Amino acid sequence: MKRLLVGLLTILTCFTAYSQKDNYTEGYIITNDSKVVFADLAYRTEDKTHFSCVVKSKNGRIREYFPQELKGYGYLGGNLYNSVQEDSIFAKVLIKGSLSLWKYKNSFYLHYADELYNLRKEGVESARNVFESCLESSEVDKSLKMKEPALQELVISFNDCKKEEYTLFAKKKANLQLEYGITTGISQSSLKFSENSSFEYLSQNYQSADPFYGLSINVSMPKAVEGLSFQQEIQFSNSSYFDLVVVENLNETNFYDTYIDLKSLSLPFSVKYAPVEVSGLHPYFQIGINYRKLKSNTIVQTEVVDGNVVTTEPETEAFKVKDKTIGTWFGVGISKEFQSLKGDVFVRYYSNTEVSNSNRLSAENSQLTFGVLISYLQAFRK
Repeated sequence: MKRLLVGLLTILTCFTAYSQKDNYTEGYIITNDSKVVFADLAYRTEDKTHFSCVVKSKNGRIREYFPQELKGYGYLGGNLYNSVQEDSIFAKVLIKGSLSLWKYKNSFYLHYADELYNLRKEGVESARNVFESCLESSEVDKSLKMKEPALQELVISFNDCKKEEYTLFAKKKANLQLEYGITTGISQSSLKFSENSSFEYLSQNYQSADPFYGLSINVSMPKAVEGLSFQQEIQFSNSSYFDLVVVENLNETNFYDTYIDLKSLSLPFSVKYAPVEVSGLHPYFQIGINYRKLKSNTIVQTEVVDGNVVTTEPETEAFKVKDKTIGTWFGVGISKEFQSLKGDVFVRYYSNTEVSNSNRLSAENSQLTFGVLISYLQAFRK
């Protein structure tokens, strides 16, 4: 069990370290004389990609290129960036065709007939003349807005009108995305009791490390709210606690063996937010509530030693456990998408909840979990 716990911690540490360094993947650069050179390119944060391109040659030499030195660069099977030398940036290509659409932060560029139009600087009138050479004015007026989805649709319509082929680099955001997953990991749980002379056979603190298993569904609307989602899970776990308490009285010594089994059916619900993408990874945090259905078995075995006489008393119930609890929890994690699959590594803390069903005894149960989640992605687009 300890080895699995150490392994999960190691995976989380490696993912964190991976997200903080440049990682190289296959790509190409386009020189100013239009020569295409294939090489390994650093896969970096979105902000860095707009200002330079880091290339590692076959002999391991690393060089950084700036917008004045290249026409552009791209990742095989991924994004393409073209140089806007007058603004000293690499703009991300959303659509490449007879009419192309580029983007840098909130600025958009149209490339047509070897001319580049900056819609922020030159306004929509320059673009209107291009679009109206093939499209109806009413369609242009309706769709020509400084918003990415409307501009994409307009550029696609123009290329279709011209009967020109085009490549869509921008992944169209889904109206609705569902993620169906399975999860497993280790739960380090704690059971803490209040001091009470009527329950002298109980230790004040019990610890247990046990596996958990479960299913998950995550719902998001990327087109409306990027990075925000709602996650519902169902988890099964069985925590086992044991301790020996020795109580010495005037004439006898009592030995109490206490066994506590808590079988849990948990329904953790959370709001999940991934604010940024770092080298293809999505760090996130989540907060929510957890409803648990408990099935318990608590036993205390007592041996009384009086001189040379040992008396074993019948097993009795140690304490009564609630059949359901509700509490809060929060967690952090890192996820990465692989086409239609997604992998998560996470750490969560489930706050103290009262599990004792007795007014005379307090028993608080908390959990620290380390886990992995593998999900299948299903996107719904118009």
